[in-house]
Amino acid sequence: MDINEILKVYKEDLKINENEFLKVQCIFLSDIYQRYNNDLDCANIVLFFAKRLHYKILRERDKDLDYDISFTNFWSNHHKLTQDDLKTIDVAKQTGLPKETARRKIQVLLKLKSLKKSGKKIYWSPTVVDETSYNKIVSNHISIISRLISNLLLRLNLKFSTDIVNKLIMKDFSFYWYHFLNTQLNFLKYWKNNLNDLELLLIAIECSIQGNLIIANKQQGISEKIISANTIANITGIPRATCVRKLAQLHKLKLIEKDNITKKYYISPVNLSNNRIFTKENQSNIVIMFAEFFLIIIKALKRKEI
Repeated sequence: MDINEILKVYKEDLKINENEFLKVQCIFLSDIYQRYNNDLDCANIVLFFAKRLHYKILRERDKDLDYDISFTNFWSNHHKLTQDDLKTIDVAKQTGLPKETARRKIQVLLKLKSLKKSGKKIYWSPTVVDETSYNKIVSNHISIISRLISNLLLRLNLKFSTDIVNKLIMKDFSFYWYHFLNTQLNFLKYWKNNLNDLELLLIAIECSIQGNLIIANKQQGISEKIISANTIANITGIPRATCVRKLAQLHKLKLIEKDNITKKYYISPVNLSNNRIFTKENQSNIVIMFAEFFLIIIKALKRKEI
């Protein structure tokens, strides 16, 4: 099994795989948006700190192959280990944020107590209440990612249930979550460089999900779908007024259309194929990015078969 096999199978059912992937991203981004001050740049920074912590946990395996890196032992590892001394410039480089913006967002996270500061050292240290909510949210993220992976495995003629994939990730949580967060950070940095607006990305993703329903409903004669700011606000947690502004931007980028009489936005198959956001080049780059993560999971599963 290599990455080319994954890419081949993924592209054979591109619309189905793409829609499943977008749904996972919508849930993941909406959750972290609402968790971290309704700000995906703030959330992105916390993901970076979390990734570095998982890497630190993994280094314990260098000394002890039986070291527990499971989901249930995560907070024990978190409190036991000394986190890296990360600088603002490190955060800026990983997230794609300008240095001053990164500094400003870090100050917001310090006030929210999502990050803590000791002397000059800044580190990720949520409150006990935040730890409990984190467990619930990440457990759900693992479930939806496991379902995405098991569906891909089925198309690769590898029959591993969602439950098996879920247990695999839970057991060696820091290993898989380090790789997932690394991929997710690269994904967000890619879009930060392309759109410079992660909230716009989240709304574009939800518009595309709704637009893909056109294909599913084609037999019923539906050729276009109204895009509602209220619906998007309810799904993503982004304020309605912000959704209205972002929809106007997506109209300029040709992801959605606007009826000049009703003033309502809608999406049609033409938008899905000709928009300036999810171009074939962008789609290809993202597929390659996540295929590498999928390959790590698949190799681990196949190794357990031996």
